Amino acid sequence: MYEYYRKTRRWIIAIYAIIIAAICLGILIGPRLKIIDDNPSPSAPSENAQGTEPAENAPGAEPAPGAPSESAPGGEYIASPAPAEGETKRYVYQNLEIELTNVLYDRTETMLDNGGGEWRYVVISCRPGAALTVVRADMSDPAYAEDGLAHPQWAILVDPADPSKSIRLTDGMEPVEITPEMRGVYNLESSLYVFRFELSEGEG
Repeated sequence: MYEYYRKTRRWIIAIYAIIIAAICLGILIGPRLKIIDDNPSPSAPSENAQGTEPAENAPGAEPAPGAPSESAPGGEYIASPAPAEGETKRYVYQNLEIELTNVLYDRTETMLDNGGGEWRYVVISCRPGAALTVVRADMSDPAYAEDGLAHPQWAILVDPADPSKSIRLTDGMEPVEITPEMRGVYNLESSLYVFRFELSEGEG
């Protein structure tokens, strides 16, 4: 009988030892399993992660606004040059006032007048398609004309060899498109320029 109790006691002690060992093992392994589970899955990389292509550069995606549309060999992008856009400007000389579209820039130059003095005029650089509108033609005073009519005092020079081809500036006239042969606006009496024209494809 005594021997039976000894064996039973040994089994009970062994079972308790196994239970305690299992509890200790669970305590040690549990945090490790939690750390592993907290790591993101390698099959689902985070957004914009290093080494992944942003959505706007992904194959088949539409280019973002402002992104270059052409590519060079080697994957480098070439930005398409934006066309230079001119502006509309007004120019005044005494009572003459004109308006020009597609103006890129202007500058002042000098020449010698008929008496050898210095004469200043404005050179206006325009894009092709520029148009001149007469705001005030500065026509002559009809009180001093024999026919009692106002006459043009300014004109656009087209052919220096044939002044009759000049386009005379009058009030209410239709806008005139500037062409390469048009030299500029000059005074019909003195033949001096006040505005010169030049057509340019680039920016100033």
